[in-house]
Amino acid sequence: MNMHHYLLPLLVCLPLQLQAETITLPQTVPLQTSATIQSQQHYPQRGMTMKQVKSLYGAPQKIRVSKGKVKKLWPRITEWNYGSFSVYFEKHLVLHTVVR
Repeated sequence: MNMHHYLLPLLVCLPLQLQAETITLPQTVPLQTSATIQSQQHYPQRGMTMKQVKSLYGAPQKIRVSKGKVKKLWPRITEWNYGSFSVYFEKHLVLHTVVR
């Protein structure tokens, strides 16, 4: 008896399913993230030393050094600005490169 309660609505919905249209979505162009930009062009990579960066890219246009007490938990962060990108160092190693 309970089977008849479910069977009738399913039979009514079946023709609707068969008549449904197929929707096609337009192709999208993938966005370039900073990771893909960095892989296409050569920028300083994490772990490079200040000497390596300076020898490959020359002297930076501007240098900013963090102020305040330097402790083990709060190491000195230095930013080298090259115009089109900035390099952030923790102590003397590259921490991150930001492309502008």
